[in-house]
Amino acid sequence: MIRLMASAHDLGHGWNIAFEDSPQAYSLHAVAYGKCCYWVRHEKIVMEKGDVLFVPRDVPFYAKSIPTVAHEKYRVEFTAEPEEGWLPVLNEAGPVVFKPRNMDLLLRLMKKLHAQWTDRPDYYQVKCLSLLLDLLAEFNRDYDAFRRPDVKSAQTAQMKKYVQEHYREKVTKEELGRFIGKSPAYAATIFKETTGQTIGEYVHALRIEASKYLLRHSELTIGDIADHLGYCDQSYFQRTFKRITGEKPSLYMNEREKKR
Repeated sequence: MIRLMASAHDLGHGWNIAFEDSPQAYSLHAVAYGKCCYWVRHEKIVMEKGDVLFVPRDVPFYAKSIPTVAHEKYRVEFTAEPEEGWLPVLNEAGPVVFKPRNMDLLLRLMKKLHAQWTDRPDYYQVKCLSLLLDLLAEFNRDYDAFRRPDVKSAQTAQMKKYVQEHYREKVTKEELGRFIGKSPAYAATIFKETTGQTIGEYVHALRIEASKYLLRHSELTIGDIADHLGYCDQSYFQRTFKRITGEKPSLYMNEREKKR
C-alpha cells in the first residue's frame, strides 16, 4: 500500500524545512534550478540542478536555501511498505543522492503531481497516486542504473582490451558491440560515458602514443610509421599527431638523431 502524504514546490530564497514530524514517510527531492543544502544524519549534502535525493523513512533531515542563490525544486512525501522485489530503493537504510539520466521526465511527473495535489480537481487522489507510482518506477530505473556502474566499467574494460589489441586496424562500434554482445549504439555510448572519449579518439590516442616510441627509437620513416599504425595517408597521420600532441612528428625524430 502506498499513500501520498505531501507535494511541495520550493523556490527562491529563505526556504527551509525540518522533516521530523512524519518519521514513517519517505521523501523524494529533485532540484530543477540553482542549489540548496540538506543535512541528513548530520551529514551536509549540497544539492545542485539535476540532482535527486531520496530519504528513507525514519531518517530525519533539515534543509534550507543558500543565501543569495536562487533555487527551484520539487518534493514528494509518501508512505509505503517495502515489499521485496517491488522498489529496491525503499530498502535503503540511508539517503541516496545522484544525477538521474531522465531528470527531465522526473521533473515533468513531479510538476503534474504537484498541480493535481494543489488544485484538487475531481478524482485528484487517484490521479496523484497514478503519477506517484509512475514517478517512483522511473526513479528506480535510474537508481538501478546508478547502482550498477561496475557492469558498464567491465564492458568498457573489455572494449579497451580489444582496441589495445587491434588499434592498428580499423576498429568500429559494430565490432565492439559484437564483442560485448550489445548493439553498436550501446557500445559507443557506454565507451564515451565511461572513458570520456569516443572509440575513434581512443584509437588515435593509442596510435599516437605508439608513434612517439617509433619516432624516437626506430629507423622507420614518418611514412613507414603512419602505414604501420593504420594511417594510409601520411599527411593525415601528421595532422592527427599535431592535433593530439601539439607538436610535429619531426620533433620526435630529431630526438632520435641526437642520440646517434
